[in-house]
Amino acid sequence: MMRQDRAEKVRETIEEELGSFVQFADLPATEIETMAVRITRAIAPWLDLGGEEVRAA
Repeated sequence: MMRQDRAEKVRETIEEELGSFVQFADLPATEIETMAVRITRAIAPWLDLGGEEVRAA
């Protein structure tokens, strides 16, 4: 799997998990997307995602 594909899959998974928290239920989807992107960027070095740019969906 290409790095960008892996990065997108990680971001999507994080976004889905964040969306399942009751505490985030009132947040706009864009806020959850932004959080997922930031988390993915933060953990990218440990996931061998290199310097690939992680983008919101």
